[in-house]
Amino acid sequence: MRGKMTKLQSELVAFVPYYHDAPGNKSNDQEALIVKMLATFDDWGFPRTRRETIDLTTKFIREAGLCSKFRTGYPGIEWLRLFLKRWSNELKQRLSTFKKRVIVRNSKRHPAYRIHDGTAKQNTTVLFCISAGGQVLPSLIIFKAKTLRSHWCTGSVKGTCYGANKSGWINEDTFIQWMKKCFIPNTPALPRPLLLLLDGHSSHLSYQACVMALQHQIHMI
Repeated sequence: MRGKMTKLQSELVAFVPYYHDAPGNKSNDQEALIVKMLATFDDWGFPRTRRETIDLTTKFIREAGLCSKFRTGYPGIEWLRLFLKRWSNELKQRLSTFKKRVIVRNSKRHPAYRIHDGTAKQNTTVLFCISAGGQVLPSLIIFKAKTLRSHWCTGSVKGTCYGANKSGWINEDTFIQWMKKCFIPNTPALPRPLLLLLDGHSSHLSYQACVMALQHQIHMI
């Protein structure tokens, strides 16, 4: 029996304008969401490589309970080849400016570029956001530690959020935490779609971040 989509995934299918043959087919609906995410990453300037596309799809099928549909429990390069063939009207492979093949919209004519995605330095990090109108949203402070100590979370600006990880550098989980606790709760009244300008760090490019951005009509570049 095919695994059910999560509530969030089911809601997101409504945002997906692409269907291959049968709009009522759940498998096509699920693949259409993957197509939408890959196209979105391309729009943001972060087209996914073949390996990254497989990794993103693996996370998707695990959440959807579809691992049993693959002999190894996850899709491989042959699945990707057939997937791109099925969705050739929407996606294609293209050699990027950093000499790797990436997945882009089929309509793309100019060279596929990719924004530099940061370094591997270790820091105590402050993630902040300021609007074009000068509004400053609550920041997220990330400490280098296994656990967050309560006395670290005092004396800051009201609304500040806190996190901790082994490097003190932002990662996928802490970026999701910032979106959930700092960005989305403080921007509900702003008209959509909402443009969020980022610094290009790889932590912004997770499956979960893409799903959340689509759900809340946030365009990240």
